[in-house]
Amino acid sequence: MRSTKINILIFLLIFITASILLTINTLNAQVRPVLFFSDLTSGPKTGWEGSATKGAAITVWGKNFGSTRGSNYITVNGAQLTTASDYAEWGVIGPARGLERITFWLNSSCADGAGTILVTVNGVTSNALNFTVKSGKIYFISVSNGNNSYNGLYSSPGSGSNGPFKDILKFNPANNPSGDSEPTIFYVRGGPYYTALDVDNAFVALRGPYSAGHALVAYPGESPILNALNAGRGVIWNANYSPYGRNSNFCYSKLSVTGGPDAIGLWGDNNRVIGCQFKDMLAEAWSGVVMVDNSYNSRVYGNLFDHCGYDSYKHNIYIKTHPNYVTGDKSCEYTYVGWNEFSNPYSNQNYGGTIFISKASDAGSKFTRYIWIHDNYFHDGVMEFIYTGDNTPLSDIYIYNNICIVS
Repeated sequence: MRSTKINILIFLLIFITASILLTINTLNAQVRPVLFFSDLTSGPKTGWEGSATKGAAITVWGKNFGSTRGSNYITVNGAQLTTASDYAEWGVIGPARGLERITFWLNSSCADGAGTILVTVNGVTSNALNFTVKSGKIYFISVSNGNNSYNGLYSSPGSGSNGPFKDILKFNPANNPSGDSEPTIFYVRGGPYYTALDVDNAFVALRGPYSAGHALVAYPGESPILNALNAGRGVIWNANYSPYGRNSNFCYSKLSVTGGPDAIGLWGDNNRVIGCQFKDMLAEAWSGVVMVDNSYNSRVYGNLFDHCGYDSYKHNIYIKTHPNYVTGDKSCEYTYVGWNEFSNPYSNQNYGGTIFISKASDAGSKFTRYIWIHDNYFHDGVMEFIYTGDNTPLSDIYIYNNICIVS
């Protein structure tokens, strides 16, 4: 009788354990993938090295993608991307906050116009990100085997003039065949970039106005490193004075910038800095590693700022409204700073603000307002993480879901 009871007990324990494991596995299988943001919000579905079926490479960031693709897939504007050749990477981590990312190519099956990006993992579909399929030109830059006399339409040299450009300065609409007549995406291959600078001692000196839509993006699966030690005006500099004008609809994605004063300046509408890495940018500048200046609807998402700063006048992100640089200039409004990581920010004065939000005292009736700072990770360093005001009135600043750890 005792043996029977023991056998029944063992059976029940096995059954309960199996039920718990089945429940856990079922719950895990049903965890919903979440999309936070993409780098590009529009792009062509053809034109990758002249292809009639393969288009722009797009990266999305989020959670619960899994480390391998398996039977999981992305859907863009109704087209399910289900073949291995549709993907450059799946579930890669970073650069910031441990976020997962997927890089994939659009193809000719994607419907034209406004639509969405979705990811389906283990049969469960994510939230949607807005995306528009539209025409544009795809170019390539390669420091290792490019030449600025090539046509830029291929990622490696081929016959005749086919091949990538060599230098980042070719991204400037003033320096490439498309100019500002159509949207362009420049994919930058891996390697160190540091010797060839545009005018005004910057990698790219934008003397706009430009608004067609232009993106400077790391080539899928590769890591271009832009050494800014000798770039006195950083990677992207805007000529914010007459006769030039605002530069809008630019995107900078997955670039790595090291050394030097500042990296990317935004001055215009609908600009994006997405998934970049900024490391040891410790040279003096009264600016920000990312400077959001008199700009409207800016996105700074998923970037890693690693040991950047100088003194109380230099910030990792600087959001500021100045007086009009040109006629029709705007206030700094609708700035979204999310999912970034700020590691060991530095100031030799031990203060200044890793993120600094302000308005110039002579900016008159203009505003610095509608700022969202959320889901960022601040840790270590020797100065405060967020500083606002500097004795000037601000309004409508929303700070939430951030993690702040002081060493």
